[in-house]
Amino acid sequence: MTVWHDRASIGLRNSHKKTTFKKQRKGLAFHWEGVTTTQGGLDASKATLRSIQKSHLGNKAQGYIDIAYNFAVDHLGNVFELRGWDVQGAANGSTAANETYVSICYLAGPGQPFTAAAKQSFKSIRSEATKRGIGADN
Repeated sequence: MTVWHDRASIGLRNSHKKTTFKKQRKGLAFHWEGVTTTQGGLDASKATLRSIQKSHLGNKAQGYIDIAYNFAVDHLGNVFELRGWDVQGAANGSTAANETYVSICYLAGPGQPFTAAAKQSFKSIRSEATKRGIGADN
């Protein structure tokens, strides 16, 4: 069973600025953290997300206003709401992609497996996206 965690329960700082999606969302953009992450329990995943937010906010060259992703999934299959469904993300590599794709990050790096629990959670996110009218372009 997929467990969803809201932004407040993660302990993320609030963003002072939000850009909502103005265009039809074509689909989901899947990412991975790309560096080895602590694959402990729920608290370790939340700490990782707070660290990612701190890193993004400290990246003055990119000018992030928040954690870049809309959602994250950990190896246990937890789903974390970051920017959520309605706030445009900043992880997709271009303005056009950020305006039309919801970004989901898997909290793993090289050599860390894509677990069955995580796969189920990605399916759950896809199902919820379909219910919300978000396209199937993945």
